[in-house]
Amino acid sequence: MSTTAPGVTNEIERLRSVVVHRPGEEVARMTQHQLDHLLFDDILSPAAAIEEHD
Repeated sequence: MSTTAPGVTNEIERLRSVVVHRPGEEVARMTQHQLDHLLFDDILSPAAAIEEHD
């Protein structure tokens, strides 16, 4: 495992590591009013999001 701290120093350099979070309660708590702010087209299905992630 890399000891490099996660971070982005520019927009074009190749990624060396990525931190990925498994979808959880935040998906179930999404509302229609948050979609534009979160850049989503529709409410996600929590089960589908977890299945796609795993």
